[in-house]
Amino acid sequence: MNPTGSQRLREWILRANYDGRYTFWSNLLPSIDSESWFWSRYEELFSTVSDRKQQHIHRLFTAAIQFHLDRERETPLACNFPGVRLAYDGVAVTPQVSAFLDFCARRWQSIENIVHTREVQINKLGRNAVMLPLLCEAQSRAGDSALFVEVGSSVGLSLLWPWLTARYSTGSRIDGCFSEGRVVCDCRIAGNPTLPLSGIGPKPVRLVGIEIDSLSADNEDDVAWLLALVAPNDDFGRSELERGLELLSRHRPEILAGCVLDRIGDVIAAMPANQPLIVYHCMTLHHLIEAGKLAAWRRLLRHVAHSRPVIEAYVAWEEGSPSATLWPVEVRIREWHRSGQDSELVGWTDPSADGTLLRFREERP
Repeated sequence: MNPTGSQRLREWILRANYDGRYTFWSNLLPSIDSESWFWSRYEELFSTVSDRKQQHIHRLFTAAIQFHLDRERETPLACNFPGVRLAYDGVAVTPQVSAFLDFCARRWQSIENIVHTREVQINKLGRNAVMLPLLCEAQSRAGDSALFVEVGSSVGLSLLWPWLTARYSTGSRIDGCFSEGRVVCDCRIAGNPTLPLSGIGPKPVRLVGIEIDSLSADNEDDVAWLLALVAPNDDFGRSELERGLELLSRHRPEILAGCVLDRIGDVIAAMPANQPLIVYHCMTLHHLIEAGKLAAWRRLLRHVAHSRPVIEAYVAWEEGSPSATLWPVEVRIREWHRSGQDSELVGWTDPSADGTLLRFREERP
């Protein structure tokens, strides 16, 4: 028997709160009576979204509530109802829970609309610290100045690596080609490094992102949505996003709106013959899988690789269980122009892919 939407929501909160970022929700949900209107209305909402969106509705739903609290009270959700941050004593529903339910009831139509129209999108600046060694390695293998294309760019945070510095626990650092050392992302290293962790990052001939549901750092609602997606007890994640948005106010990466399968052809057509193509993405592969586009994506890369070097660098959930597990989050690289070569597992990053950890595989293939 398949679990209900509310059961999935409860189970997701238990998994997601492995490090305390969702303490607010893990304490609140058990405090809501099982017969409450809240659960029946959530089941109705769950039944109206697509199968693809059901995989992420828990994050969309909690973020939709956070969106309203942030906009209307200008403080993170966990601070608005402090009583539910305490361990539930199993005896009585606190007044704060009643206030929370009343808050949701008066905004339910808007919450539903957000779930139907918004997507879960990248909002983590620190991922650049994990991607930079991969991009340096990709550039080294390409052997020539390359075009860099990010798939699934959201608002553009993972296009900012040329303007920041990645600092590693080994004492080394990679400076973006335009970095002035003022914006630094720290990353802990585990295992024996098998990728470069020092020097200057690649200088792309062109750097472009492609996003099917693009956001703008100039749009107040888009920025509010990105902030709402941060877990309610994740103060670090919120401050990192704010740092990234500030950097975006000074540097505006190029982002093309649309599906990557439709837009990347135009980008490639504008490239000189034989110029290497480096495509990268972080926590985007599962979206291609859920949309049934993974096979077409791989055929496209294989086709392009007939005429130029094509290297794919990415961070993704383990393929085969794209949205059912928090671990492992794999770091991989693949040379599509080398016939028969599979992707290489470089290592792993932290379960939420914040970019705060890069654990190298002990042996490379």
